[in-house]
Amino acid sequence: MDGGCNKTYKRGDKTDKAIEELVIAKLERDAATKAQAVPDWDKAEALERALQSRRELERRWHDDADTDIDDEAFFRNLPVLERRIKELRADQRAHEALRAEAEEAQEDVRKSWGSKTLTQKREAMKKVLSAVIAVPGGKGNKTFDPDLLKPVWRTSE
Repeated sequence: MDGGCNKTYKRGDKTDKAIEELVIAKLERDAATKAQAVPDWDKAEALERALQSRRELERRWHDDADTDIDDEAFFRNLPVLERRIKELRADQRAHEALRAEAEEAQEDVRKSWGSKTLTQKREAMKKVLSAVIAVPGGKGNKTFDPDLLKPVWRTSE
């Protein structure tokens, strides 16, 4: 092989557009995968148990017939429950933010592509593409066929 183009001709403008579309579709798939990779928050039951424990502690403290929860026991146990509830709610908010970020990334890929500079587009392409192989289309003057462009995607390794 002489390392030349092997008499493969592709229109530059159409090739650029086809590669852009390939990259945008790849980025959208990656964003969708990322959104699906965020599992449901798995601590809802723990939060509900902590809230129930606090309600029960408060009920028993206010109940004059229940004498086993005096002021000292109430104020000794309340901060532990409050701290647990606060930690779980913070974890829940962080999880919701992560999910929203993943979903927003999925929606913004195509929209934000148009506002990127040429340098930013090239950087995005370099992150996901190793190369694009232009497969010869055969003899004669043929119409542009984007299926003859084979992307070589970068792996996460």
